[in-house]
Amino acid sequence: GMSKGEAGKGGALVATDLRLDEFVDILRNKTVLAKMGMRMLGGLVGDLDLPKKISGSNFAWLGEGQEANLSDFDLTTLPMSPKTIAGGIPVTRRLRKQAARSIETLIIDDLMEGLGVAIDLGGLRGPGTGNQLLGLLNQPGLPLVEFDGPGLTYGKAVDMRTKVASFNAATGALGYLTGVNQAGLDQQTEKFASTGLTIWEDGKVNGYRA
Repeated sequence: GMSKGEAGKGGALVATDLRLDEFVDILRNKTVLAKMGMRMLGGLVGDLDLPKKISGSNFAWLGEGQEANLSDFDLTTLPMSPKTIAGGIPVTRRLRKQAARSIETLIIDDLMEGLGVAIDLGGLRGPGTGNQLLGLLNQPGLPLVEFDGPGLTYGKAVDMRTKVASFNAATGALGYLTGVNQAGLDQQTEKFASTGLTIWEDGKVNGYRA
């Protein structure tokens, strides 16, 4: 008899629909550094030096008729040099001509999304060797707040903000950045026992975005 299972018995008459409107992409890690306030410097050509003040002027209380002691402050620079990251996907002329969906758009979208994730990873955990970025978590002298796993306590979250404030840096767009597993634990961990209030609520921790 006739059936779809055999090409010569009717299977060759059954078409396969290519639903480009239902294209299924891969699930990537989300980029976060730009959302957390990472400053983007465009239009750069050469190396970069960022001026930095490392000490301030001095003050003293005076009696009547006394002259103020003069002081100054010290400056230095933070040197920066370009880093290059690249990725490529080869594509044949025939595929470009015959693909039912714009293969150029598909490739560009994939490269742009992958580039964002790679820059985030370098900005956070880059070792600073082998042409890679020196990431935030590997900066020398970075102040730390240590806590026992697996989850963060509300007290340690407050300690983190306190640590930042102790360096007079608790200004601007502050926020907490962590991974999805830690975030999930914090959404199930109470700030204080039997209160029903969790560490992570409505996208905030300790009153700051997270």
